[in-house]
Amino acid sequence: MTTTMQWAAETPADYLINGLVKLLSDGMASSARAAVAKASEGLFDNPIDRDLFRAIRLSLEFSSSPGPLEVKLLIEHDDSGSSPVDEVVSRLVNAVSAAGSIAWEHHIDSSIRLLKAEQGIRRARDLGRELLAATSRPTPERCDEIVHAARQIQDGITAGERAGAATLTEIVDRWKSKSEEKLLPTGFAPIDSALGGGLPVGVHGIAAAPGAGKSALALQMAAGALLHNPEARVVWMRGEMTNDLLLSRLLACWSQMREATVDPITLRDALRRSPDATTVYCDMIEVVGDRLVVVDPPVTPSAIERWIDEVGPALVVVDYLQRVEVGGFKDRRVELDHAMRRIGTASTRADIPIVVVSSVAKGTTEHSDIGTITKESNQLDFDAHTYWSLWTLGDKDARPRRVLLKNNKSRSDQTADEELWFHGAAQFYERAAAPIYEEFGGFPPR
Repeated sequence: MTTTMQWAAETPADYLINGLVKLLSDGMASSARAAVAKASEGLFDNPIDRDLFRAIRLSLEFSSSPGPLEVKLLIEHDDSGSSPVDEVVSRLVNAVSAAGSIAWEHHIDSSIRLLKAEQGIRRARDLGRELLAATSRPTPERCDEIVHAARQIQDGITAGERAGAATLTEIVDRWKSKSEEKLLPTGFAPIDSALGGGLPVGVHGIAAAPGAGKSALALQMAAGALLHNPEARVVWMRGEMTNDLLLSRLLACWSQMREATVDPITLRDALRRSPDATTVYCDMIEVVGDRLVVVDPPVTPSAIERWIDEVGPALVVVDYLQRVEVGGFKDRRVELDHAMRRIGTASTRADIPIVVVSSVAKGTTEHSDIGTITKESNQLDFDAHTYWSLWTLGDKDARPRRVLLKNNKSRSDQTADEELWFHGAAQFYERAAAPIYEEFGGFPPR
């Protein structure tokens, strides 16, 4: 069956409202009641969402097994809402229409948690404005409340939640139940072989100068993960590339990996939407479906955490670190270091690898030490499980271009560097073990 890739635009409120409507549509009133009991109207910043949630809650109180029709009738006959009735009904109709597109109900709990976090942020901002406008010194109790709210934002933990914990016995039991380290194969031999078969859990940095091909390498790893792991889902946090350019680059790379199935195309073919590009697109959709989720900017640690919770990916790619936004920091270096710590924590909690693409600092060379490579942040250098940098060897305008994939840091056994060919027209990397022959169209013989 052919499906379409999911380009993420929904909010936690969408997932909660749509999930509740899906439960009502499926006659699962008891599950809807349990979900409503965990949430509240105050979680919603949008008054239309608040009124619709309240109507759903009241319908569950008035009827043993209400459906969307009962909710609609309640909206139309309840004059205590703050939003126009037709807008609330329209929101309900859209939720009913979306009921069959995604398993919204599976994300209700994570949506509630994220909405509680957003509510905590709004509360902290309100307290901050109140403090700035105050003409007298706040009470000690109000100071404690402000400090608590600020810590919630910094830690990303909402009131009433605790970080997970385990006893030594539980940790050992988990360790014994795993025969080997969890690895995600990417199909890219220079990376997989150096890491024992695939990406382990942790943060993996890829750094290079602008235009050197760092995003292309990350995209090839993501496409390989989707190709070689049929159940895996990948989240791509999009920083500056447009959706059209991202898809075109992905099509060119995909055609090289699937050359036995489709004719290889170039980036130009994809951008021009050639007939061959259409064939590649159909093949990629057939294999990938909706397992690739591309999240629109801005890229924030909260967005990364949210989409990990909602998608359950096997891999996240952040393209790129310098596009990550946090806010509340005057020093950009401190801001990015804080973001990296949040990303590292997200990787550990979700038990997945996260690839972070980064620019290198000015004056950096392949001989630079860890701690001086990443532009504007040292945290990626220090926190990364593996840290790779890309350096052009010889002529920068050569086609293909010879590139050194330098292993600056690895917590695995093998730390060897690799020389690669980067075929810019195809957005594809391969080992440079063989010489280039013109009669093969610029590619080494396979």
